[in-house]
Amino acid sequence: MKVRKLMGVLCAAGLLCGATASAVQAAEAVSVLHWWTSGGESKAVGVLKDDMTKQGYQWKDFAVAGGAGAAAMTALKTQVISGNAPSATQIKGPLIQEWAEQGMLVPIDSVAGDWKKNLPPEIDKIIHADDHYVAAPFSIHRVNWLYITRPRWTRRAVKCRRTGMNSSRSPTR
Repeated sequence: MKVRKLMGVLCAAGLLCGATASAVQAAEAVSVLHWWTSGGESKAVGVLKDDMTKQGYQWKDFAVAGGAGAAAMTALKTQVISGNAPSATQIKGPLIQEWAEQGMLVPIDSVAGDWKKNLPPEIDKIIHADDHYVAAPFSIHRVNWLYITRPRWTRRAVKCRRTGMNSSRSPTR
């Protein structure tokens, strides 16, 4: 069904399926819980919403502002407990496994295409549960950034070396 393909677009290391398989199959309206509420984020959600509308879906926006997603996660838990889980939910990658353990995720293997070949192994692992893709890589970024003030580190005889991306630096002694 078209909604299963939709889940591949919306679920992520950023968005997670929050509905049971029967709820997803029955849906033509798609409820999407997210915390992208600032100006640019809202515009990005608008692009997704427009694309889904063009595909024949009715997007039901469930935007929850504040707390870098903490308020949205509280709203998600409340919706799931009340039996009203959204079709898709933005969630930080590490929590995907917790939701999978609760049996709340729907396999989306049919839309995964070449993900295994094209994704870094770390990301591929995060979006898998029980040998199935259960989330799609959507908004991938690190959750453990460390920003340093170079002069303070230098005064303490700590050298900074480049690692990973061009502007990334990590302290060494």
